[in-house]
Amino acid sequence: MTPRPRILDEVGAELVRAARADEAAARARRGWLARIPRAVVLGFGAALLLAAGAVAAGLVIGRDDPIPPAPADQVPAELAPVPGTAKLNELNVPDPDGGPAWDVRTSRSTTGAVCATVGQVLDGELGLVGLDRRFRALPAGAADTCSTPQPHGATLAGARAFQGGGRLSALTVVNGVAAPDVREVIAVGGGRTQRLKLGPDHAFLAIFKGSPDQLRPRVVLTDATGKTTTLRFADTGEYLAPDPSGGAPWTVRRETVRVQSGLRCVQAQRQRGPDSPTPLPAHSGVVNFSPPSVPLRCGAQDRAFLDVRRFVPFNQRSGQTSWWGLNAARTIAWGAAPPGAVVELQAPGPARRIAVDERTHAFVVILDGHVDPRTVRLTVDGRPLTPLTGVTGRRGNPLEPAPATPPAWRSVASVVERVAIPDPFVADRATVRIARQADDPTGGAAWRLRSWRAGQNAKLPSNGPNQEREFRCFQIGHPGPGGTLVLPQPGGRDRTLDLARDAYCNGPKWLAKHAGGAISRVEVDDPLSAHARPLRTVVAGLLGAGVRSAELLGAGAPRPLALGPDGTFLLVVPGDEAFGELRVRQTRTDGTVRTSRANDLAAPCRLQPGRNVRVADPDGGPPWVYGRSSIGDRSCAFTARAIAGRLAYLNPEDATVMFGPGSYSSAPPGTRSRRPSRKPRLRFGVSGPGSEPAWTGPDAPPLAPQIARRTLPGRTIVTGEAPPDVVTVTIRTPRDVRTVKPVGGLFMAVYDGAFYTGEIVVTGRRADGTTLTERQPATYR
Repeated sequence: MTPRPRILDEVGAELVRAARADEAAARARRGWLARIPRAVVLGFGAALLLAAGAVAAGLVIGRDDPIPPAPADQVPAELAPVPGTAKLNELNVPDPDGGPAWDVRTSRSTTGAVCATVGQVLDGELGLVGLDRRFRALPAGAADTCSTPQPHGATLAGARAFQGGGRLSALTVVNGVAAPDVREVIAVGGGRTQRLKLGPDHAFLAIFKGSPDQLRPRVVLTDATGKTTTLRFADTGEYLAPDPSGGAPWTVRRETVRVQSGLRCVQAQRQRGPDSPTPLPAHSGVVNFSPPSVPLRCGAQDRAFLDVRRFVPFNQRSGQTSWWGLNAARTIAWGAAPPGAVVELQAPGPARRIAVDERTHAFVVILDGHVDPRTVRLTVDGRPLTPLTGVTGRRGNPLEPAPATPPAWRSVASVVERVAIPDPFVADRATVRIARQADDPTGGAAWRLRSWRAGQNAKLPSNGPNQEREFRCFQIGHPGPGGTLVLPQPGGRDRTLDLARDAYCNGPKWLAKHAGGAISRVEVDDPLSAHARPLRTVVAGLLGAGVRSAELLGAGAPRPLALGPDGTFLLVVPGDEAFGELRVRQTRTDGTVRTSRANDLAAPCRLQPGRNVRVADPDGGPPWVYGRSSIGDRSCAFTARAIAGRLAYLNPEDATVMFGPGSYSSAPPGTRSRRPSRKPRLRFGVSGPGSEPAWTGPDAPPLAPQIARRTLPGRTIVTGEAPPDVVTVTIRTPRDVRTVKPVGGLFMAVYDGAFYTGEIVVTGRRADGTTLTERQPATYR
């Protein structure tokens, strides 16, 4: 186990002293109250209470039905409170928006774990004021998080994010349950320091406006001996330099691999965040995978060195020690200085001191990309620094001089416009027609299949003389205004289909040689329910010319398909009749029979008793499942949702379902999947929007559960496996701490929103009390 750096204890002690000084000053300012007659004070306090009640009543416009609890089979025993053990801690932390005060409800789980639930208290009831300003009670038999009691530090601690909208601010609620020996808790976030009240169960709570990745919150716990423990929730204490946009900050690192002795090599990189990498238009065809970074710069360890450059977006295809790509333009000064040196930025703008990282002795200054790098001036201990003086590569090799004229500033949009990949097909609108129609057996709106001919976009490069240039295309939807087709979206909206971006296309030559298949759209009765059931399955396709007859396989008994122009077909069946892989068997006019292929890679992926772990969704939707399965000599590892007793993928954009695992690994058909023998060890992985490219586009309105619970869109998922002798696993994330019992050696935790910063630590506890610990960054860097 890595020892805690002394600097953390020193910083913690300093924060405690600062908070006590602030509190003493506040008491001095409040001293006049002691000289007011007691009756007046009591009357004044009653008036304040009445005023607070009036404010809360003004924010809350009504009550709604309580938030339903997760089904019992989706809540592990470690996270299920025992009835009668729950109680409020009477922390009564004011709501920044004037709503009901916040508190922590503590309880005990059936396994003896300490549980905590965060919410607002109205008329003695714990709940939440949703984005619609309606109060909904939280279920008494549920908890946000539970963990094994700890003798020191904190049993539970985290920073939970609540979505903002309308009159409600985005909030970060720092909360937890301190160990019995803790006497004082200080919370820090966004430059603010708060000394927190400890409740009867040692619960604590602090509220900050903003998101965790903006605030970088932490708590400092002090025990009876004066020892402090610092817990960080959105960073690991690394050096941070602000970005001029106010978004994700920058950090520095020191390179030691293949570095010549006596040199110090440093570089800077922007951290991930909602704006890093720079989001790109969703339909541009280009992707921004990585945040920007600057090249490695080296210099003598006992000397200061500097480089200053302007970096602009460009269509980068490779990189050695750095990556800029399609990220917004910045002018950056970076380098290193001897220990204890004072670095100052003299120009542009007023002189200011620049922080130097105590670990790497590196520094970085991020300026707007419009700033001319030739105007940037820095000093070290009052002496000017000249860019590239004494700067080398990692092997001491000299570097090329900076260009006499820096690259001209340009926007990301201008580059994306030039390199964007156009839509591959250009529709011949004169050929657009409704080729097939079908009624909905469940009583829903009628369905239409629209087909047309299309050509290859001339802006795309040719792949040779054999490439097809004509295509047959189709799409399905409900009749919309003006002859359009529309598809329903979450929240009751309709989306008008586009001929270029919502098309299924194939070339006539390909269709003449191969068996065309079917696309399916599975809709459920309520995609936001934990008990969602398939409502209907819309099956459609285009087989091309020369097909005499066709039938659908995989939806019960073979179903004859009525064919339209170009071999189009459209069929709507009840949702419970089309669970498996659908295939189409066609008989051509020359008598040959062909059958489309199915995805056999997912065949061994299925729910098998005792080999999967199931957890509730933060919005109350279909549960999440992580598991392993095997069929014969083939095996599968998967993550999915569970709908109607089957593995499923629930599309967050349109709430449709695809049966089968959302992500999985398995061996190809006809091969035997063998895992190399290895000693079992604790391992885990994390996936979620914090590690994925960001896109721009119209903001989707929040769904009903997000309005009620103020949860964030997107899911961050932690999955892992533990050795057989591990009896419990504690998962510590920037959000909270959870202790669970592995099922078949597997464990899982699902969180709303994204983790952009911080660390995830997983600790497995064996039956003999010994532990195993693994850690990794909360997001890909």
